[in-house]
Amino acid sequence: CQARLYLRPDGGGGDDVFARFPSDAAAVLLERMREDPGGAPLGPQELSNVAWSATVLEAHGGGSEKGVTELLQRIFSVAERDGPRGDEHAHQLWQAAYLLSTGDCPAATSSISPPFYADLQRRWT
Repeated sequence: CQARLYLRPDGGGGDDVFARFPSDAAAVLLERMREDPGGAPLGPQELSNVAWSATVLEAHGGGSEKGVTELLQRIFSVAERDGPRGDEHAHQLWQAAYLLSTGDCPAATSSISPPFYADLQRRWT
């Protein structure tokens, strides 16, 4: 409850931290992914959590949030390279990939190969 208080405009002064949070967090994570030799400063479950969260929060802005879109592309690339390690990871990636590819931000899924997309779908069903 206290955390939410500070993320709301009426609890945190005139600055709406909640509105900025997805793009600010994406910028930090994207920078860390660029700097990390393996391209993944977080574990596979954390990366799938970020992809799912950015998708359901619609933080991608339909592609207008370039940093978020690039972050999602990189997360899907790392996941495809390393492979989903668990069903929850695969399920979150599938949900994000499906919603993005069939919704208003197909650019975010442009790095997903058809075989990986099919594998995520198979693991979901």
